Amino acid sequence: MYTLGTIIGFLFVYRGFPSFTVSGFTGPLLSADPLTAFFARFAGTRIVGLLATWFFFVVGSFYLKRAYDSIALNLKIDHFRTAGIVLLIGAVMLIVFGAGLIILFLGATLQAASFLSIEENRVQ
Repeated sequence: MYTLGTIIGFLFVYRGFPSFTVSGFTGPLLSADPLTAFFARFAGTRIVGLLATWFFFVVGSFYLKRAYDSIALNLKIDHFRTAGIVLLIGAVMLIVFGAGLIILFLGATLQAASFLSIEENRVQ
């Protein structure tokens, strides 16, 4: 789901930049107020792309949390459950850019610690 969200977000955000298109930069610089015309024409596309990316990140994190809950139940390691919850909270908080990224980094650290806490004899 993370990959799908990233691709959809990139396509919407990419579509919002006229300088990346084949026809080149057209439109907003020819108006009386170029900044207002630029935001009126392209900001909505970027917002839709960013919201679509956020939605797919949240959905992907929800399923990741469910998988980690199952792993925690089978291996009896509660760090997986904690990592899943923290990753889900981080994905939801990604709207608040700094807080979400910090929480996602913390979740990834907990995820690594969870995998390192699996004993070798349990894997068999």
